[in-house]
Amino acid sequence: MTTAQDVVDDSMKPISGDKIKDGTYSIDVASSSSMFKIVGWDLTVKEGKMTAVMTMSGKGYLKLYMGTGEEAVDASDDDYIPFVENENGEHTFTVPVEALDKAVDCTAFSKNKEKWYDRTLVFKADKIPVDCLEDGVLTDVS
Repeated sequence: MTTAQDVVDDSMKPISGDKIKDGTYSIDVASSSSMFKIVGWDLTVKEGKMTAVMTMSGKGYLKLYMGTGEEAVDASDDDYIPFVENENGEHTFTVPVEALDKAVDCTAFSKNKEKWYDRTLVFKADKIPVDCLEDGVLTDVS
């Protein structure tokens, strides 16, 4: 399994879905692996819950698990997130997002190698418009 490089900036503070207005936002996602290249991502917030649709650069991964590879091996098929092919033939995964600006474990199952590869993802909040955040989410550190 891959060792995750640090993808969280020390200044980041996690932001949960209940602090963001309902809507769909274009955000950035940092990945600990250059082999897990995400080329498009949309975050949907509805009633305090968040999901992200991640569009991958290739078709090398068949499914994801939000956790580690070790946990994925013992998980049921219902816990896996399969890819969906979009209208452009790209693989997409719709994943739950607990909080923005927080590192989360994600493991991806390789089609070719037939094994799990651990990744760390950070769904970044910096592109969420300020007026879509609840008062007090941003603090002045001057």
